[in-house]
Amino acid sequence: MNNDKSNTLIKSIAVELSILEGEVWTAEITDYYSDRLHGEKGEKLYIEISQGRVHTSAGQPKECTRQLRSPDKISANAKRTPEAIAQDIARRFMPQARDYWQRCRDEQARHDQKVAAINESCEKLEAEGMKRNTWHNNPDDERASLYADNLKIEIYSDNEIYNFEISHITIEQALRILELLKGESSK
Repeated sequence: MNNDKSNTLIKSIAVELSILEGEVWTAEITDYYSDRLHGEKGEKLYIEISQGRVHTSAGQPKECTRQLRSPDKISANAKRTPEAIAQDIARRFMPQARDYWQRCRDEQARHDQKVAAINESCEKLEAEGMKRNTWHNNPDDERASLYADNLKIEIYSDNEIYNFEISHITIEQALRILELLKGESSK
């Protein structure tokens, strides 16, 4: 895909899109399947030139790790001027792409809140002598597993409710936990 004519077209589209959108877009020419345009707020557009067409699709913002469905790609005739192609991208694609990027950021914020709450719970349990099950835990995961002796606790989030599953305990330990919970609920 990388040839001088394509590279020049992609760089020119970045310049024209910057003018239209009022923010800087820079071109990244790669040896991969598609080249990229990067917005100043971390947005990403994939640009592929094939079979006489300029195909544009949206990539996740760089700070987002959550996968969401991106908008359908659009294409334009590669023989058009860079200005006309950029106008087409701005008019036909950017509203959907901006919505997608915002949904990615919102989903990332929800995810980060869940992970923070789970990590806070883990830190409290670790302060009481429990250990994280490191083969299972990822610091960016919405689930954690901790253990101490024969006690295992799984913590995960389901619709803003944090669930604690306790396993590997004796019936006596389970009864003591129930006693404690009954005492807390009567307060």
